[in-house]
Amino acid sequence: MDTVKETLKQENPPILTAHNLVKIYGSGQTEVRALDGVSLSVPSGQFTAILGPSGSGKSTLLNSLAALDSVTSGSIRLNGHELVGMKDKQLTKLRASSIGFVFQAFNLVPTLTAAENIKLPMQLARKPLNEQWMKQICTLLGLNERLHHKPNQLSGGQQQRVALARALVSRPDIIVADEPTGNLDTKTGAEVMGILRAAVDELKQTVLMVTHDLRAATKADRAIVLRDGKIVADIENPREENLRELI
Repeated sequence: MDTVKETLKQENPPILTAHNLVKIYGSGQTEVRALDGVSLSVPSGQFTAILGPSGSGKSTLLNSLAALDSVTSGSIRLNGHELVGMKDKQLTKLRASSIGFVFQAFNLVPTLTAAENIKLPMQLARKPLNEQWMKQICTLLGLNERLHHKPNQLSGGQQQRVALARALVSRPDIIVADEPTGNLDTKTGAEVMGILRAAVDELKQTVLMVTHDLRAATKADRAIVLRDGKIVADIENPREENLRELI
């Protein structure tokens, strides 16, 4: 059994690790510990969901792991790079090359077509675009007929698909999704979750998602539940009823 576990470990090494993360806001009587000793490991090629009640620290954790926010203490390593203590210029470069972002707000440039929005990160990073990879992504996301449309000509679901394609086009080490279904109706949200699942299964991407949607979280391989800045549960193959008991 140990040999099997070791083999799986070698096949899916951690792409992201965090050790004893602490994030403190304020001081004295106003001190708030948004993160209180959080440690976790995210294997490559896995879909991980982070959940918790309002104020649990889930957004703070996601922003810290994605190098959007600093921590008070602890260690974060992304593909071997230590993020804590890294200079702003280095962090900006790392985010551009290693992290794909998908937010609740689609953040598309309104004057650009879908194709131009998708290509934008590569242009900003001055990196060559792999046209074949982009075609594969757009086919998976069902965007081939919408590439010449501007955001105001697309539905909310289509706009989120463009945002997903933009996140995937640079082949990042990890996709970070913050409430990706928050602005979508139930049907469209389910479609987007299916696409994120396909990005893991078919494109071999790693996805880390914060969500309050228990149904969305069941699409993940694993659910991490936070409360008061601490991890209170780490569940493989999460089910809605199990999560409801914890949140």
